[in-house]
Amino acid sequence: MQKMKKIEQFLQMFSQDARKQKRLKDDIFNFFVVFSRFEFALKESGYLKDKKVAEPSWDKFVTRYKTEFSVNEDIQESYIYLTSEETRPNKQRTNKTNQNGEEVLNTYWDKLNLDAGAPELKKACDVVLTIRNNLFHGGKYGEKTWNDPEKTTLFVNHSVVLILAFTKLDEDIQVYFENFA
Repeated sequence: MQKMKKIEQFLQMFSQDARKQKRLKDDIFNFFVVFSRFEFALKESGYLKDKKVAEPSWDKFVTRYKTEFSVNEDIQESYIYLTSEETRPNKQRTNKTNQNGEEVLNTYWDKLNLDAGAPELKKACDVVLTIRNNLFHGGKYGEKTWNDPEKTTLFVNHSVVLILAFTKLDEDIQVYFENFA
């Protein structure tokens, strides 16, 4: 019961409106379910980093399907929202400063850089991974707007649209994503 109280307190940072809190909680939950299923499907389909611990390799997936992925009318709105300079998420970065003669590492928020010449699939995957990392590690957009429930809802819902499109690129991924428990 104590855990639920903490979640409710966290959601109040986004909004005092209980309906908005519930919607945001549901949207974030849906995003994490879809994201984690996709990473599971990547691993089971052989898209693995070359490590002793099984980790999904989004880069291998992008390399394999970068020419087959295209932004069609089903995902266009989501792709444009998540990759355009005006609306894409920020990314937390670090810089070094000197404080009292000591070098200190600090964090700051900066616009996510997307290589204009990169394949559309690379851009889409980079944005989805940034949104996941920002959510999981505590910030979504930046210090001034990170608690905007509407923007967070747009980020996670548009990300789900893209992830579902990713699953359609590979039959094995689609099978593991949809059918394997």
